[in-house]
Amino acid sequence: MSLIRLALLFLLLLVAVLFIVSNQTEVQLSFALVPYKSPHLPLWLVVLAVMFFAYLIGALTQWLSSYSLRRRLKRAEIELASTQAQLRATTQQLTALQIMSSRPPAPPLPPAD
Repeated sequence: MSLIRLALLFLLLLVAVLFIVSNQTEVQLSFALVPYKSPHLPLWLVVLAVMFFAYLIGALTQWLSSYSLRRRLKRAEIELASTQAQLRATTQQLTALQIMSSRPPAPPLPPAD
C-alpha cells in the first residue's frame, strides 16, 4: 500500500511541476469595487493559491456541518458508558443472588421447650 501512495504522490508532484513550468505568465489581479491592483504575480501562483483557499473553505464547511454528528456521537458514548456501568452492577447483583441461592439452607432451630 505504501508503494501505491508513493507512486500517486510522485505523479501528483509531477503534474504540479509541469503546471508550474508551463504557466509562467504574469497576471495582475483587480476587483471592480476596490481601486487596489495586485503586483504582477505568476499565473501558477494565483491558481494554486485559489485552489488552496478553496480547499480550506471546503474543509471548514465540512467540519462545521459535521458538528451535530459529533455532538450526537459524544452523547451516545456517554449513554453507552452509563449503560455498561448499569449492566456491570446488575451482573454483580445477579451473581450475588445466585451465590446466596446455591448455599444449603440453614439448619432448623431446635424446638423451644
